[in-house]
Amino acid sequence: MLKRVLILLLIASTLPLFAQEKLSLDKCIELAFKNNEKIQISYATFLKSKAARGEVSSMFYPKLTFNAAYTRLSDVPDFEILVPIFPAPITVQESILNNYSLKLGFIQPLFTGFKLSSLKNAAGYKSEAAELDYNAKTNQVIFDVLRAYYNVVKALSVEQIIDKNINGLSQHLEDTKAFLENGLVTYNDYLKLQVELSKLKLRKIDASNAVKLSKNNLLLLIGLPPEENMELEQSETKITNHDYKLSELKSEAYKNRPELKSIERGIAAADEFAESKKAEYYPNIYLFGNFYYSRPNQRYMPLKDEFNETWDAGISLQWELWNWGGTSARVEQANQDKFIAEKNKTLVANMIETEVLNAYLKYESELQKVNVNEEAVSSAKENYRLMDERYKNQLATGTELVDAETMLLDAEINLYNARIDQKIAEAELKKVSGVKLY
Repeated sequence: MLKRVLILLLIASTLPLFAQEKLSLDKCIELAFKNNEKIQISYATFLKSKAARGEVSSMFYPKLTFNAAYTRLSDVPDFEILVPIFPAPITVQESILNNYSLKLGFIQPLFTGFKLSSLKNAAGYKSEAAELDYNAKTNQVIFDVLRAYYNVVKALSVEQIIDKNINGLSQHLEDTKAFLENGLVTYNDYLKLQVELSKLKLRKIDASNAVKLSKNNLLLLIGLPPEENMELEQSETKITNHDYKLSELKSEAYKNRPELKSIERGIAAADEFAESKKAEYYPNIYLFGNFYYSRPNQRYMPLKDEFNETWDAGISLQWELWNWGGTSARVEQANQDKFIAEKNKTLVANMIETEVLNAYLKYESELQKVNVNEEAVSSAKENYRLMDERYKNQLATGTELVDAETMLLDAEINLYNARIDQKIAEAELKKVSGVKLY
């Protein structure tokens, strides 16, 4: 029994945090930073680019190498010579069958045609571009989380509004049943209310399904498994009417969008790569040195089966004088990469301008929808109030009451959806203008 209790306690302790507390928007964003695969991949790409820059920087410093080898040679006769005055051959060098070699060396580049400096600069620009790409991907993911969060809020609110109307219509149905028993309404009016209640229940099914789908989409973005019992800490849906200027938004987008800055760094990196290819036209000069500890050491004559140490040092020059146009071809490729990057910058700039314009128009449209729907809700409430009073006094039919209630339901749902869509549209407008959402 105790063992079962301990197992249940262990399972309970491993339940997801969101099953025990409500998820706020800030918490969802925090989980996205921690769990979202797109953010993780982008950050890993940034770290990779930083490591590549460190790799190029290491080429400026001396490289130390150590080699150790053992070689067993086949058996051969000793080196002997015959001298006429001696009856027996004279052994000049005994054969040594076991060879041991230890070598410690270094090589330091002195001049590489400015290749290393160009590669280091290019790696630096690529690292900056990767960081900007990470910022752009993160901002997009946070916007996706924000949109998914508000879509859940929207779906939950629609479900609650429908529940409220189902309860209200159920009460009307009870009242109508009492009226029917007293002969104050026709059976047809009672049936119409029943049909309308069935329609509302069908809308409730669709609304509940929309809640599940929107929750699963949000959980996918923040890296959590599907959980039906997830609860949200719903934030305020008040409208903030900012007087945005399209020209100012475009200017901010050109100045702040990380995608545009990333391409600019890519152009600079392509230019440095082109310079690094031109370095192949020049010679490479290196300083080198080696320390040997060998048995036998070839510099000691005659060879002895013992360890001896020697060293050497010098300067080497390597110059590729002719390679059938290979260098010029590589330079041309690098120049075309730079040209492509410049054209991509123009395309991205045009895309950003279009995104800002579309987001601005969408924001203005959603703001107008909110104002219109607020007026519609106000009118629908007053119409329902009057119709409800008339129905209670037998001056209106059940059909008229149902129509008024349906109009109010649709108006309230449209208003809430418009408010949520306006908040999403404003967040999108900030995103395309280069504002960080986190």
